[in-house]
Amino acid sequence: MAPTDDPPQAILTRKPGRVQADYRAAIEYSLSSLISYVAAYGDDNLVLIFLGDHQPSPIVTGYGVSRDVPITIVTRDRAVLNRISSWGWQDGLKPGPQAPVWRMDAFRDRFLTAFGAQTTAISNRH
Repeated sequence: MAPTDDPPQAILTRKPGRVQADYRAAIEYSLSSLISYVAAYGDDNLVLIFLGDHQPSPIVTGYGVSRDVPITIVTRDRAVLNRISSWGWQDGLKPGPQAPVWRMDAFRDRFLTAFGAQTTAISNRH
């Protein structure tokens, strides 16, 4: 299916409870896979960033909810944590209600700046 095609009708007509359960199962599978990778192969140099790219459909979340997505950095490397200590993040995979909220580009720029990369804005006019 091409990205511009409509989703299959079957998805649109599913019961919301089923869609929510399927979404929850997909998230649980993804997180379990990442966590088991860390447990099996993680060492003191491993750094993983869990980053949602968008919120699910309103059939999962409801209407009028935040479009924010969680970002989690997983590492044992104290130097990594020290570089981002001023961000006000919390321990754990699930951000609390007081967690800071940034746009995706703001996170990118903060992350690149924290680890020595220079960010440059590029404009293009046609």
